[in-house]
Amino acid sequence: MKADVSHIRMVVVDNSPVFLRSVCAFLARHKGIEVVATAENAFEALRAVDRFRPDLVLLDFHLPLVNGLEAMAQIRCRFPATRVVILTGYDEPELRKASLEGGAFAFIPKAGVSRELPCLIARIKSA
Repeated sequence: MKADVSHIRMVVVDNSPVFLRSVCAFLARHKGIEVVATAENAFEALRAVDRFRPDLVLLDFHLPLVNGLEAMAQIRCRFPATRVVILTGYDEPELRKASLEGGAFAFIPKAGVSRELPCLIARIKSA
């Protein structure tokens, strides 16, 4: 049976405050999406995921101290129901492959966020 997910709770993680504000403003224009927290590093991200138990985490690949793949592994281990989407400014095949093999629900280059994220969200809602 297909579950209708009409409301998606998200945590957005990026070490750029400008990018965080931009993505949050973009997501605010989409019905049924709630950004419950933002974080600028993996440690803040894990605290936010633990506190809010989001449906989806948009996670920058290049974070200070702990990179996105390591953060994703911790999130997936502790919160297996939470989907993780890796974001990066570097759309390299090796990063895409490592992200998807590491358990990412999707891999989105930052340059394609406005184009790819709505399709991804629609896919989650109809899953």
